[in-house]
Amino acid sequence: MSTIAHIRQAFVPYRRDEIIALAHHTREQFATYSLDEVAERQGIPFLRRPDPNATKAGFSCIMKRKRRKRIPSVARPGKYVFSFHEFEEVFDEVIVINPLCTNNEQEVFWHEYYHLYYSPSRSGGTDYPDVYLTSGVLDKQEEWRANLFAAYIIIDHIESDDSEYTIAKKYNVSRELVNIRLF
Repeated sequence: MSTIAHIRQAFVPYRRDEIIALAHHTREQFATYSLDEVAERQGIPFLRRPDPNATKAGFSCIMKRKRRKRIPSVARPGKYVFSFHEFEEVFDEVIVINPLCTNNEQEVFWHEYYHLYYSPSRSGGTDYPDVYLTSGVLDKQEEWRANLFAAYIIIDHIESDDSEYTIAKKYNVSRELVNIRLF
């Protein structure tokens, strides 16, 4: 195999229209489910960790844990059993929300869902341990994309006479999310 085959493709961020299409598809897919049910259906551990010292309402990450290693059964070929002596590392994609920092779990959940599945660190083929960090200009753009995704999932319909205030109250979202959705 040539060394060129090992070069990773550059990540091209999703454009506004693509994010809106992803949000519409995701909303249709999970319209009748609670956040816990969405996480369960997607196989995402969804943790609520109250932390009075935290400054963020939530984050998505890949958490490493150990579990007993599955080994082939000698007594039943084709079946597996768990070893008592051997362990293996397993990586779980996780969404963590701090209920002490937010009144709106759905806003944080869908924002972090976007990071988990569509942010560059995931789409570029890499895993990000412990927490998704946002500090540079590109990260600020990615935060805007995640908010756009959340806005289009949560705020599904706007009436002509709706104001910023009525939309925020009707959908229980922040004014920031309403502004992203409106403009």
